[in-house]
Amino acid sequence: MQTHPTNVTGIFCTGLWIFLLCCLLPSAPTAAAPKGFSLDFTTIRLGDETQGASGANMGIGVSKTTARSAGAPAGQTPEQGTARPPDQVTEQTAGQTNGQEKAQANGQVADAKPEITSVASVRSEGSDTPAAGKPDTAAATAPVVLVVGGIQGDEPGGFSAATLLTTHYTIQKGVLWVVPNLNFPSIIKRSRGLHGDMNRKFAKLDNSDPEFGTVRRIQELISHPRVGLVLNLHDGSGYYRQSFEDKLRNPNRWGQSVIIDQEALDGVFMGALGNEARRAAAAANSNLLSPQHALHVHNTKTAEGDREMEKSLSYYAVRQGKAAFGLEASKEFSVEVRAYYHLLMVESFLAQAGVKFTRGFALTPEGVRGALLDKLDVSFVDNKVFLPLEDVRPAINRLPLSKDAPAQAVTSKPIMAVLPCANGEEGQYCVHYGNRMITQIRPDWREMDHSLSGMRVLADGHETDAAFGQVLEISKSLVVQPASGYRVNAIGYDSGRKDESGELMTLKDFQPRFSVDRQGRLYRVEVYKAQRFSGMFLVRFVSGANRLTSNDPLPNAKDRLPDKPGQESTLGF
Repeated sequence: MQTHPTNVTGIFCTGLWIFLLCCLLPSAPTAAAPKGFSLDFTTIRLGDETQGASGANMGIGVSKTTARSAGAPAGQTPEQGTARPPDQVTEQTAGQTNGQEKAQANGQVADAKPEITSVASVRSEGSDTPAAGKPDTAAATAPVVLVVGGIQGDEPGGFSAATLLTTHYTIQKGVLWVVPNLNFPSIIKRSRGLHGDMNRKFAKLDNSDPEFGTVRRIQELISHPRVGLVLNLHDGSGYYRQSFEDKLRNPNRWGQSVIIDQEALDGVFMGALGNEARRAAAAANSNLLSPQHALHVHNTKTAEGDREMEKSLSYYAVRQGKAAFGLEASKEFSVEVRAYYHLLMVESFLAQAGVKFTRGFALTPEGVRGALLDKLDVSFVDNKVFLPLEDVRPAINRLPLSKDAPAQAVTSKPIMAVLPCANGEEGQYCVHYGNRMITQIRPDWREMDHSLSGMRVLADGHETDAAFGQVLEISKSLVVQPASGYRVNAIGYDSGRKDESGELMTLKDFQPRFSVDRQGRLYRVEVYKAQRFSGMFLVRFVSGANRLTSNDPLPNAKDRLPDKPGQESTLGF
């Protein structure tokens, strides 16, 4: 069900919500919650080499936890060994090669090189970057398309579009690798760069830079012999035009453009950079929402003296003999419109590269919005605790968790993370989706009992199993059948008994302020063995009127989009 184990790294959160008292039982004393968190970017692989794994499957089990100590030096290999779902296929991005060790010894990433006009061949073996085996299909030699989002954290259109590639696309032919969250800490904080602009760190970088390890790992991925095409997704100010039209449409703007560093890169896959860029721009321009949104090709002619672009990720890729393009959607748009234009451009490049795919939503701003809003959830402790977040309350209080559970949270999208709240009390955790904090969790720290996987229940009079982590839909009534040695606590249902198994529970018996959702329909049913927590399932009452209280905010879908609008850089690429 859930997909992306959260790679947790800094202590970030926006805002502090008022908590509601939510549990009837006192918490059992346990050790303090862990304090070391760390965020690493994730590379998600889709396509032929995954032996039939589809984009939809990748949305069920794709990402990898690479938690490491918060004090680990930049560039150090994250700890390994986290369990993954059986159908999960990822490209691991951590680790040092001999080249990295040499670069660290020299204190910098390799200096920028002059313009590359031709490359005799692309190396096909000898990479130190881990791969998912050696498939014996044509995909083994097909150039990989690498899409990168989130290099600058205040550009949500790019990282949102990259995320949708991982959750809603099925690659039928070819291979696609996606890094949707390259600068994850800056995404969480809605900052262009917490440690400076990461897109200016690809020519020379001292190994004391906090982002040295991240830059080095993405460089290794770009340099992988399988990678033939690199797309770097950005949001830029205004609308790029070759000549001045007005203050929003002129050569100094970046939005609505396909960026190339030079006209051609001879001898490599898709090396006619200008022609390929013009094809992608033309394809997007055939689906404009307004004529004013037209895209144009922007050739920065980097090697002719553009010192800023010499430092960029795309020019680094060109110097490695890879066709590379910067895709810019305008910051004048909402996040779903930005992602819409990004996907128009990306889909054209995929087709130009020979990649065939299907998409699980209509490519319209409304379709993009719906895809960004659906299937938001997080789970803990091997799915014993599962929370749907599409309509979650601002705070979930006294949620039973083991002390290591927040650092092992599993989220449904790769730009989601569970992190200690920066402005809250110790032990409070914020669930982030892009740069938006969508709910706050205040745990009830518990030791875990692993002797049970669920409970027998009577759901509307029919006997069935309620597995921990399940959402059970109920029309009229629920009875949790007693189990020897275990007790049930239905949050929001007050029977006056310590064990609420055997009780007939209906929607009217629950107090709406204890619901998980803002509609007053979704409630937690927790199971304990003595003071140890065994697990919980959720019950959703599907009939009856919504039960919002007068103090509840009205549900608004905008509150769940991965971008909370705010100040943005006027810069672009």
